[in-house]
Amino acid sequence: MGTPITVFAQVGILLRRYLVFVTAAGVVYFVAHLEQVPETGRWRFIDISPKFEGQLEKISYTSLLSDYEGKILPAHHPITRHVHRVVSDLLKASDLGTLHSSTPRKSPADVDGLWHDDPFSAARAPDGVGKGWNLLVVNDPKVVNAMASLGTIVVFTGILPVCRDEAGLAAVVAHEIGHVVARHASERYSSSRVLILLAFLLQAVGIDYGVARMLNHLLFKLPNSRTQELEADTLGMRIAARACYDPQHAVE
Repeated sequence: MGTPITVFAQVGILLRRYLVFVTAAGVVYFVAHLEQVPETGRWRFIDISPKFEGQLEKISYTSLLSDYEGKILPAHHPITRHVHRVVSDLLKASDLGTLHSSTPRKSPADVDGLWHDDPFSAARAPDGVGKGWNLLVVNDPKVVNAMASLGTIVVFTGILPVCRDEAGLAAVVAHEIGHVVARHASERYSSSRVLILLAFLLQAVGIDYGVARMLNHLLFKLPNSRTQELEADTLGMRIAARACYDPQHAVE
C-alpha cells in the first residue's frame, strides 16, 4: 500500500490526464461545429439542430403569449394591420417566408353578456407548409422596442411614434429579423455550453468561478454582442432595401 503522498501524486496525474482528455475532446467538438454565417461569412460555433430550434420556438412563443396576455392587439386592429403590411413586405421581398394569419375570433365576456374580440386571435398560427412567422403587436406605449426571435416578431406600440412612418418601422423590424436570419439566439445558446465547460475547467485547476464569469463578460459577451448587432444592421439594411424601403432610416 502506497504512502499518502504517493496516492495523492497518482490522483493528481489521473486528474491531469482527465483534464487533458476533456479539453482535447472539447476542442474537437468545438471545431467540428464551426460554421460560417451564410449572409456575412463570419465563423461561429453553433451546435443546435433545426429540429431543436423548432422546439425552442414553440416554448418561446407560448411564453410570449403568457407574458403579454391582455395586451396583444387583435388581427383586425388598424395598428396590427399597419405593422402586418410592413412586416409582410419585408419577409416576402427577401423570400424569408410569410406571416401566419387568422380570422379574429370571438369570446364571450364573463359578466356583461357582450362579445369581445379575442386578442390572441392575432397570434394563433394555423398549421401550414414552409417558413411561417408569428406577429404579436403589443399595446404598451411605454415600451419603445421591437424584437424577433425564433420565428416570432414582437412590436410594441411605443416604438411607432419613434419610427414615424413605414420606412422607419421597416428599418427597425428588418434589423430584428436580421438577428433571426443569422440565428443569433441559437448561437448564444450554443456558446453558453462552451462557457459552462470553460468555467468547469477553470474551477478544476483552482481558479475562482468569479474570475471565469468576469472573463466571460469581458472577453466573450461584449465583443460577441457588438458583432451580432453589426451583423443584424448589415442584414437589416439589405432586407429593408429589397422591400423598397429606404435603409437610411436605420441610421436615424
